[in-house]
Amino acid sequence: MKGFYIKKVAKEKNKDIFIKTYLCEEALKALLAGKNYEHDKIILKEISEISKEVDVIVLAQASLERLLLKIDKKAIKIDVLSSPRMEIDNIKKILETK
Repeated sequence: MKGFYIKKVAKEKNKDIFIKTYLCEEALKALLAGKNYEHDKIILKEISEISKEVDVIVLAQASLERLLLKIDKKAIKIDVLSSPRMEIDNIKKILETK
């Protein structure tokens, strides 16, 4: 279910949001071929392009987590988040309250 947690939080905060999904097939092909550098280069270029159209980017795949450190913060002026990281933080909060 696309963006379930994000939609849930937006609803709780009475915010209207629109989620747009992107798939980089060439990056996936590179990753499956073991070409991690090429994969990362394609994704980072896509992040740069997408950042001109959206308010925030959420990387939904755990394999993209490592790219957070490679993003040019001077060129990308929006937040780029990691969905797996968001879920881990959410689980920590839940466990801390029990």
